[in-house]
Amino acid sequence: MKTMSRPTTKRTMKGMKNNGDDEDLISHLLDEVLCCIISSLSIDEAVKSSILSKRWRSPLWKYSSRLDFDVTHMIKPFSQLQNLVNFGLNLTIEEVAGRYGNLVNTMLNDHLGDLTSCSFRHFLQIISPKEVEVWIDCGVQKNKRLNSLTLECIHVILKVSQIFFDTPKAVRLDLQPKIFSNLFYLDLTNYILSESAPSAFEGCTNLKILKLKRVVMEDKTIKGILDNCLGLEKLTLIESIGFKKLKVRNPSLTTLELRWMFLCEIDVSVENLQFVVLDTLICL
Repeated sequence: MKTMSRPTTKRTMKGMKNNGDDEDLISHLLDEVLCCIISSLSIDEAVKSSILSKRWRSPLWKYSSRLDFDVTHMIKPFSQLQNLVNFGLNLTIEEVAGRYGNLVNTMLNDHLGDLTSCSFRHFLQIISPKEVEVWIDCGVQKNKRLNSLTLECIHVILKVSQIFFDTPKAVRLDLQPKIFSNLFYLDLTNYILSESAPSAFEGCTNLKILKLKRVVMEDKTIKGILDNCLGLEKLTLIESIGFKKLKVRNPSLTTLELRWMFLCEIDVSVENLQFVVLDTLICL
């Protein structure tokens, strides 16, 4: 019985150069496709990918629907900070890591497309609260379609002693009224929310997912936030402190997650609640 064998003739791909070298096929993709690809990458990955195609060196990132700023992944500022720590270069931390803030400001101002998702991860010691507030204002006010926002403040460990003796700190945010009103998803990590914070959540009828991790706030602050987010479907509180009572009355809530919390009273009355995660709750 004879078996069929595959043809050995190689199919010539349209667009190959006469000298046998591969042409930059990525450059033939539509702008919409390239923007979709770039939108799935963090800023540093998008920069690295520029070597793949001449087209990617053009400012297509300005039309990306997602911007992800992570100081620990943005190679130049973070590597310079590591060198400063490890080799004692004659540079201040502010001079080195502060370049991250300048880069974020420039990219936010230069962005031209419809931004729907934005993420910021920054150093505690470097970026001032005012600068973080400017990022939020610029991202939200300039992009009315922005529906997902993630903010995380991280502590730079420069000495081993800081791990054992330094008290964790956070950035205090004074937010503009209704600044979060268009969001669907909001994630805040390691911040202090002032008494005026509830006003930032006014009109948050579209906010469905709220995650607060290591957030410091008083009783009236958390109460005011929840009262302004009646459409909330998922609430996550992790290691957040400053308040003693938690009262949840959000009618659309289906998922409640509480981890590592110190509370005197938890009062939850939600008819549609389906999933509850309770982990390490300490009653005061």
